[in-house]
Amino acid sequence: MPDYSTLTPPQSVWLGFTNSLRSLLVSQPDDRPLDQYLQFRNDVLTLIESWDFIQNLWPPPEDATVISLL
Repeated sequence: MPDYSTLTPPQSVWLGFTNSLRSLLVSQPDDRPLDQYLQFRNDVLTLIESWDFIQNLWPPPEDATVISLL
């Protein structure tokens, strides 16, 4: 379980985004063939909400590399 007090703003936004996906990607009663993908959906959402994934989503500011376009 993530320590929410240490989340960076992008990480916090990410969790809000994935939480909204959970509410949008529900089974469709009129389209039962899509039920075969429900376990895949659950597995992917579990993965992208895991603490390891969130920690590595964006580097911390001290590790950020500035890229010069000039």
